[in-house]
Amino acid sequence: MTGKFNKIGIWKKFLGRIGKHFYWWKANKTSGLMFTVTILECIKTLIELNNGDIIEGMRQSSNVGSLVGKEVVSELLGAGEMIFSKRVEDMPYLIKVAWYIFLNDEIEDIEYLPKTAEEPHRVVWKLSDCMFCKYLEYETEYNFDQNTLKTKETRLTYGSPVTKAVESIINEILDYVESEYRCEVYETKCIQNGDPYPEYTAYYYTRE
Repeated sequence: MTGKFNKIGIWKKFLGRIGKHFYWWKANKTSGLMFTVTILECIKTLIELNNGDIIEGMRQSSNVGSLVGKEVVSELLGAGEMIFSKRVEDMPYLIKVAWYIFLNDEIEDIEYLPKTAEEPHRVVWKLSDCMFCKYLEYETEYNFDQNTLKTKETRLTYGSPVTKAVESIINEILDYVESEYRCEVYETKCIQNGDPYPEYTAYYYTRE
């Protein structure tokens, strides 16, 4: 596999752009609303099963998201290897493809940020709105006190199940191409926390 995943060129990008639509059309799917309600019900149920412990319920729902991500990507690895790459600089493209396949949503604003003395390699993407926050405007039964989540310490948000699913997808691909990196994904801006838009960041750390 050594030279196979060195770089994503124009041909690979073309295949990925066409292939993501075919994969979405072929895959079993649900509406955005049903997807949102399912995630929020999962969070609510796990909080109840943990005697109202919001943080533990959110952590467990994130673990569920991680398992879902592995299931999704298991079907993609063989067919998708033509667009895979070891280069961390190519990760924005892979994230855009994975995001579309998983959520049927296009990422318009995404960038790669090189490693610095303070930060690892990062990919940051922004969305114009959030499927969770839009729904929470109308369904107050799912509204939890954001302060209880202690987002700064726990890095948990309503989007954590989705971020962990995407993280799982990325890591499965990184393992498949024998990359030197592992990835962690977090929602770094959240409308529910007062930010103007949702933002996600994938951090790439060198494997120990």
